[in-house]
Amino acid sequence: MKSWEREEKTHTAIVKRFLRRAGMEEGEALLLERELERYMQVKLGRRQWIRPEITRFHTEWYRELYRITGGEDPYLDVKAASNEAAREILASLEIAGFEEAVRAAIVANRMDYGAFDYEGSEGLPGARDFEGFERMPLAVDDMEPLTRAVQRANLVLYLLDNHGEVLFDEIVMAEMRRLNGQARIVAAAKASPMLNDVTRDEAVSLGLSRVCELISTGSNCFGVPEDEVSAEFLAAARAADVIVAKGQAHLEFWLNYGVPNVFNVAHTKFPVRDPAFGELPAGSNLVLCSGRYRGDKPGYGL
Repeated sequence: MKSWEREEKTHTAIVKRFLRRAGMEEGEALLLERELERYMQVKLGRRQWIRPEITRFHTEWYRELYRITGGEDPYLDVKAASNEAAREILASLEIAGFEEAVRAAIVANRMDYGAFDYEGSEGLPGARDFEGFERMPLAVDDMEPLTRAVQRANLVLYLLDNHGEVLFDEIVMAEMRRLNGQARIVAAAKASPMLNDVTRDEAVSLGLSRVCELISTGSNCFGVPEDEVSAEFLAAARAADVIVAKGQAHLEFWLNYGVPNVFNVAHTKFPVRDPAFGELPAGSNLVLCSGRYRGDKPGYGL
């Protein structure tokens, strides 16, 4: 999916919320908002001098905003609140087996600060949002192929996403161990802060090493572009029998590749388009095998 294929407001709205969250002086934040809107209108309209990959396009903007705000992490409070909310929700849930764990983790994928206003939500998902999660319909349901793939895998690579959500991912990976006690499970997280995504060090502090090996992608980019990731991550990606990629950004990234062993597990915050399947509307819950969209797209890490 290309940057210009998404509605302009979905680009600008998230960055505006970042500026507000960053605690910038109001006048400075407003000036940057106006400059951003102007940039979007010109660049997206002309499709010139703009990263076509939506994940790269967003990464560049957020990196610039981090630079402007002095490199501080303005999401520390949001991260802590997300993790506390997840713990409270998990204490109230009964999750039985791998499929239920995956469905709960899909609901938890809504723990994304950037999507709150766009989806009309006023805050983090609560226990009520998980009612009936075990029966939640999936817009794309490749749960059975995912289960079979995990059962026969030697190496599963799990790409983590947001704080709060990762505590549900911990349960998914624990259930993977029940399915296949011989599999090596490696989870990858960002090298440094990017919005409310979890970093490798933060994942360690949350205790995820109880169920997996934790590595860094070597980057804070949305997605895992080959020219930015670490040699350690690239080796894991090449060796993996199954790659489980959480969240919309990972979906938008892997749509550019013809890799057959990726399973996208996500709740879409914005519409996603690809020639292979048309459009997945915002609010879609999915377990999507990359075999559905790979076509003649390039490989990864080759």
